[in-house]
Amino acid sequence: MSLGSQVEHDLIGSPNALLNGAVLSLFPIALGMVGIVARPLSSRMSLTVGAGVSGLSMVLLVLAVNLRDLLIYLLATAAAGGAYSLLFVGGLQVMSTATPVHRRGGVFSALYLLGYLSMAALALLLGGVATRGGLGLAVELGAATIILMNIATLALVPMTLSAATPSAAPRSTT
Repeated sequence: MSLGSQVEHDLIGSPNALLNGAVLSLFPIALGMVGIVARPLSSRMSLTVGAGVSGLSMVLLVLAVNLRDLLIYLLATAAAGGAYSLLFVGGLQVMSTATPVHRRGGVFSALYLLGYLSMAALALLLGGVATRGGLGLAVELGAATIILMNIATLALVPMTLSAATPSAAPRSTT
């Protein structure tokens, strides 16, 4: 998202700032809508579908940049928002299931801290790559990084405890 408007302007070729902002707004819109309907899904289903859709959205992003196609970019943005939501919901369900009730606040705080630090580090790194090697290279490296994280997620999903909803977490005995 931090490079989104620049990608739309420079790589897709859309000079209209209002249109570019509208396309970028699809990410949080899709995130919210999918998050509402994804709550009843099991964590395994959310993580599996989210990782798959996220990988697809990164392929669409690279395709949109290479073809300079705003419609494909629009699809990539909406798919990425939905995928992020599924991954977020699934991750919270796993953490809720695996963490005793009296430790959840600390675990969730650490999860948010690490999540935002990793996103910030990737954004700064990609900004440096964009400055030195070009925005197209930054998009491709960012997409490849996210695809690798999705592959890791898919590899780890079978090891997760599956919960239908966060409220289905086992009760702490301490």
